[in-house]
Amino acid sequence: MRRNKTFTVDLKALKPHLPIIICFSVFIVGIILGSVLVGSFEPIKELFSNKLEQHIDIRLSKNITKILLDSLKDIFPLYVLVFLLGTSVVGCALSPSILLWHGFSYGSISGILYSTYALEGVMCNAIIYIPSVLFCAFGLAVLARNAVSFSYLLSGICIKANKPINIYSNFKVYCLQGVITLLFAVSSVVFDIVMSVLFINYFNF
Repeated sequence: MRRNKTFTVDLKALKPHLPIIICFSVFIVGIILGSVLVGSFEPIKELFSNKLEQHIDIRLSKNITKILLDSLKDIFPLYVLVFLLGTSVVGCALSPSILLWHGFSYGSISGILYSTYALEGVMCNAIIYIPSVLFCAFGLAVLARNAVSFSYLLSGICIKANKPINIYSNFKVYCLQGVITLLFAVSSVVFDIVMSVLFINYFNF
């Protein structure tokens, strides 16, 4: 009896975090799709093979500025898209799709790393890619959760045609949340730079 009670309490504790868990699950689904499809469709393989080659070349240069710009180019647009989708009524449905794409991209690159470089690709992925990708994905999951909530609020306003007084304060909170989630993006970029500079030369690409 006590065991059932504890299990119920644990479920209640997880409930507030369920939207983030769902968003992160979408990211995991994207990884699975990318890793499976990249070996089956030549256009996808060619696209992400070129992307991986560019990533590796930039990181082999050990030029911090180039790595920074390349990392920002991959991450920043995703955060902007999720944030902007949250300010529209379609954000409820489309915000998590950015996480699906992020997972698909990472899964495709991982699949190419494994198939092309075998154990060395696994090690490169574990040391250089995974820390950065996880920070980025968690930040996107939090931002997507906030985007879905704010988009749902806007949808309710449109349906009821009744503008609440506190919509502007809600938007300010949404903007503040967006700025805070950028800390995950910054952490992702920092990990990318540090791990690339320290370890990229240990791999024979």
